[in-house]
Amino acid sequence: MQFIDPFPVKCEFCQHLAYYPLTPLKAEKAACTACKKVLRQTPRDLRRSSRKHGIEIWPTALIFEVMLQFDIDYDLVSDDELNEETTLSTFIELMQRADPSISARDLLNFDMLDTARSTCDEEQLLTLKLEELSLLSHPKEPLPDNNSLADPNVKGIEKSELQTMYKQRRKARQTQDKLTPRPSAEESTVEVKAPNANKYSNFWQKQSEENHADIDKPLTDEEIQNTVNNLGYTLPILYIQLMKIQNGGYPQNTLIQLDEEKPSNYSISEFIRLDSIAAESEYMRNEWGYPDIGLYICNCPSAGHHLVALDYTECGPTGEPTVVHVDQENDFKITILATTFEQFISELQYDED
Repeated sequence: MQFIDPFPVKCEFCQHLAYYPLTPLKAEKAACTACKKVLRQTPRDLRRSSRKHGIEIWPTALIFEVMLQFDIDYDLVSDDELNEETTLSTFIELMQRADPSISARDLLNFDMLDTARSTCDEEQLLTLKLEELSLLSHPKEPLPDNNSLADPNVKGIEKSELQTMYKQRRKARQTQDKLTPRPSAEESTVEVKAPNANKYSNFWQKQSEENHADIDKPLTDEEIQNTVNNLGYTLPILYIQLMKIQNGGYPQNTLIQLDEEKPSNYSISEFIRLDSIAAESEYMRNEWGYPDIGLYICNCPSAGHHLVALDYTECGPTGEPTVVHVDQENDFKITILATTFEQFISELQYDED
């Protein structure tokens, strides 16, 4: 599970906000920069959140990893037969039915079962459901001793210091751009296929005539090319296609629901114009202190206190970004909404409220 690093922590003792390196923080080796007490509540919340996320995705991950490892056609197995309630014995039978050359021993020795296999014998293992195996595969970590001391070499960072660091990184990047200019539109081209008119023709809300001219005027290929060349990031193809239909504005579907222990709803209000996302992203970083993780593409109904971004932290500027929600009111907490932009769009729902 991805967390911002350094991670913002509000001290449970004195409520002072500072940013701490993630690894020692999770190991309870960080002390509050103000009151000097060891931070324990946030690290335990982080570990609990990571474990919960791991438990939720493990059954699906096992299914896909086995199919990938043994080159099994997913269409040969029915979703009705294969789910969290499926026992390991039934799972093995289904895999062997799809590919008779696979042995039960190969599947029992699959590395994702190593932790669960160490806790019980094979006879018991075969009777367990995938959700039960997931729990065994994510044992609770023993808590550090409440009397353990922080590492004096772990230093927290004040918010003002972090903002200065982000500004220095941007200046360094701008200096590098001057030394090594990005390719011009003539030197590098972005091929934008025509969007699927049938699939996305109703993606955008219809605008009134007075708001029509600037918002939903389609961008030309040249305008798109010039904007993309100056961003420094590779944009998802579907994002460019939607901007080609309409340059930002209000989508029909604005709600995304995460399947958590307590289901959480996240809403967007509008997509920022393609030719404005660079300036808007820089403004929100400079003036509001938003983290420098990529490009902020959607406003939320919160007057700037929540934004949706394309997060390039893990993939780099030329990779496939995740789509994240950033909560300014909660110490810029980052929540992953979708692993790809295409998944994000497919999971947007109509908000009946």
